[in-house]
Amino acid sequence: MVRPYYNIDTTKEQNNAGGQKEDNKHVKKHFRIFTFHIYFYRAASVHGVGDLRKEITTMTNAENKEYTIRDIEALTESQAQAMAEEIATIKEHQIYFVDFGGYFGYSALVFADGHHIRYADDYELHHNGKTKNELREFYLNSLSNKLFTANEMETVTSYEDEQAKRYYIQNYYGMRRDHISMFFVGSDEERERIRNKTNFMIFSPVFLAYYDKCDADFVKSGEELLHRLKKAANQAKTPEYWANAFLHEMFNHEYGINWQADFDVCSCFGDCSSVRDYENIEELFNACNFSDVQRSAYMIARRKYSEQSAALY
Repeated sequence: MVRPYYNIDTTKEQNNAGGQKEDNKHVKKHFRIFTFHIYFYRAASVHGVGDLRKEITTMTNAENKEYTIRDIEALTESQAQAMAEEIATIKEHQIYFVDFGGYFGYSALVFADGHHIRYADDYELHHNGKTKNELREFYLNSLSNKLFTANEMETVTSYEDEQAKRYYIQNYYGMRRDHISMFFVGSDEERERIRNKTNFMIFSPVFLAYYDKCDADFVKSGEELLHRLKKAANQAKTPEYWANAFLHEMFNHEYGINWQADFDVCSCFGDCSSVRDYENIEELFNACNFSDVQRSAYMIARRKYSEQSAALY
């Protein structure tokens, strides 16, 4: 079977995007809550937790089997390639479009450096009602916005852009090598076995996982990517950046109906644990060591939140 092949390069578009429309920023609060729970579940069931994943040896036709999430996440790149109806390359990541039928349906599987970046996979079950063509376009657009190259860490166009790139480094990039997650679910016996194994491995505070010593350079590369991103973010922190950052977190924390609204938002940018009066915004600003620019931007964000939330609710 001849499979269509796409090579999608959206680096320029991503760098020029500068974030999404202001009116849609409130949607991100749901995304963050959802992705946290998904990340915790997946991180808790990653490498080194016993025989949790089935060994898949022969898979040439996805329609012949009812797949579980463990089956799909255990697929190697060669297996995904053999099953794929179409193949794309997005920012140095290989994307295999596979129709699993049943529960998961038409899906996008992500690989890089020969490893399954399964946290980035997406499935039809999350997008019911879309045709296969619509799903393909959705996957291409979605993955173009959440996958990045190393060079893209050199620039930050907005707070949302910084957060997306940070998420990529900390959740996706580390899956390019075999590792043992610091999160664990299993028996005490299995936990002890894993603990003994990690005594001879390298821990990455960026990826929150243990790696073989032969991958020391890769572990270091994660730290370097995060450093480059932080440097780029510092250069991008204009008054507009701060206003949009505060506005983003206001929607993320349901500012208008949250009794500790300012405390929750300010806590995203500093340590407010010493503040006893959650309604004293000056104390919160002082605890966070906000500059005059940040304080002014926060008040601008407040006004924008009032305007936008009034239109929404």
